[in-house]
Amino acid sequence: MASLVVQNSSLADPRPAVYSRTSLRLTITTGGGHPVTADPAISSPPHFQLEAADGSLLLSMSREHCQLHARFHGACLIARCTGPPQPWSASGLGPEGFAAAVPAALTGLHWFVHSLATPMRFSLCQPGVPVVHGAAVAHFEKNWGRSFPSAWIWAQGLITLWDFHPWNSIFTAQSSPCPSDTTLLLTASQPLTRRGVEVQIRARRSSFAEVECPTREGFRPFSEESFTAAATVRLFEYRIGGSERGGVQKQLLEAFEFEGAALEFGGAARCHHTDAGVALEAAAA
Repeated sequence: MASLVVQNSSLADPRPAVYSRTSLRLTITTGGGHPVTADPAISSPPHFQLEAADGSLLLSMSREHCQLHARFHGACLIARCTGPPQPWSASGLGPEGFAAAVPAALTGLHWFVHSLATPMRFSLCQPGVPVVHGAAVAHFEKNWGRSFPSAWIWAQGLITLWDFHPWNSIFTAQSSPCPSDTTLLLTASQPLTRRGVEVQIRARRSSFAEVECPTREGFRPFSEESFTAAATVRLFEYRIGGSERGGVQKQLLEAFEFEGAALEFGGAARCHHTDAGVALEAAAA
């Protein structure tokens, strides 16, 4: 299955349009046209092509060059890279770090980010809408394993400042997926560097669209996403002493906001989800 999700920031019609193709026969080959027989090295650049047998989808990546052609039910997206990717880390590792080496049979799912912001040029067409041409930045990632978990929350935005990872940070998360203005509050702190961050992401409930995800019983409407969220980021530094009472003081260093972030609630984390049984089965898969 493949989907093309299109969303604008219009207040009059905020809900995304979703164009999907099911029962696709996909083939993946190396840059030389040979079948993929082994996982690539973490540090190696991408060099592959994914293609649908009916011609509706083509994704080609070769080092810093890439192109995408997708055509689903009258909607189409043609895009090409115009610059190098911005990797998650210089080491080639993704958000999981070395935990990506743990077999998926134990974790159930793995997640890798190839690029946080690759510059691109694109052309977008939709039924009854003029063709849009423009420049953008692309986020490339992949999931692999047996199934998605029973519940998850995902958010995406881009401002490169500090890195916080599960192995060197303490995280907390609070979410409210049902109000008219949905929110996610994420905090992280690093005891060794004495740094902290608070990220609050907000999106209108009317801006979410239902997206199908892999479960034990195949693809199901299992997630809801918005791509017009707003984020507020606050950076802190923890200082010992600094007041008459002593102790640890939390000092705000910088605060800023940006638009165009993504926010997703999946499985049992969705608002008024009705298929918790399917979610639990996916987690056990």
